[in-house]
Amino acid sequence: MNRIGTYLRSITRTTRTVLLGLAVIFVSAGIAQAATTISTNIETAGTLSVTGVSTLTNASTTNSATVAGPLWINGNATTTAAGALTLQSTLGVLGLTSLAGASTTGAVSIAGDLTVNGNATTTAAGALSLQSTLGVTGATTLSSTLGVTGVSTFTNASTTNSASIAGPLWINGNATTTGAGAISTQSTLNVLGNTTLASTTATTMKVGQVGTGMTRIVSGYCVTASTALPASSTASSTPTFAECTPSGGASVISSGDRVFVQATSSLPSYIILQSASSTSVTAGSISTQLLNTSTSTSPAEAIYAFNFWAFQ
Repeated sequence: MNRIGTYLRSITRTTRTVLLGLAVIFVSAGIAQAATTISTNIETAGTLSVTGVSTLTNASTTNSATVAGPLWINGNATTTAAGALTLQSTLGVLGLTSLAGASTTGAVSIAGDLTVNGNATTTAAGALSLQSTLGVTGATTLSSTLGVTGVSTFTNASTTNSASIAGPLWINGNATTTGAGAISTQSTLNVLGNTTLASTTATTMKVGQVGTGMTRIVSGYCVTASTALPASSTASSTPTFAECTPSGGASVISSGDRVFVQATSSLPSYIILQSASSTSVTAGSISTQLLNTSTSTSPAEAIYAFNFWAFQ
């Protein structure tokens, strides 16, 4: 110390001032390089820059905070400069959350209602309500009720259980069903399994690729008025025409029908049913032509019954 004092007294005042200034600078630099603990609040009007890793035991801010690089929270939550958030545990949000672009590769569990853009809503019980179009490209499993107030489009729809649709159902724009159960198709209806039709009405029907189209088919039985059929040896041995009235009424047969008539046991064995026609003197009746082949027997007048089929 004596030597330092003797040295300082021997140099000029200006030199002593310079040496003291350099000593202060070196000491300050050494203090800055060491760890510092501050037990009071720090308030700065400018930017606080930290070049190393910062650990915040209890962080809180009333203004916006900007982090230029990734942010690690307790080693489990990570954000990137691009804005991605990765969590290794549960994300708990107490208030409303707006997601401009949401995507997930895992399961998502929402305890309350979920509203999508104000038009789609789900409830905690599992109900889904849509005010617009529902587009489904893959398989869909619904364990509860799906309520749709707008039009729904299914690219690939399949169900192993019963499905109930209150209104009309359009299939690819070509097949339509109504709430009453009617189905209308603009193309071919193919049925691979057994089909039971409780009530069938068709304007045209064809069986087979080269089959004949039928616009109507009717069947039943008809009865004649009391008719005499004289023996062939008499002067009136020509065929006898008898009008046969269908049991269903005069509207069953119409002119232009192709009629097939079959005799029943009411016709004696020697009487031949030669022909039948839908063109009759009496509208709605079948004109039959009967011939008695017996040369000796002329049966008394009687009523005869025949079975018939009529096609058009």
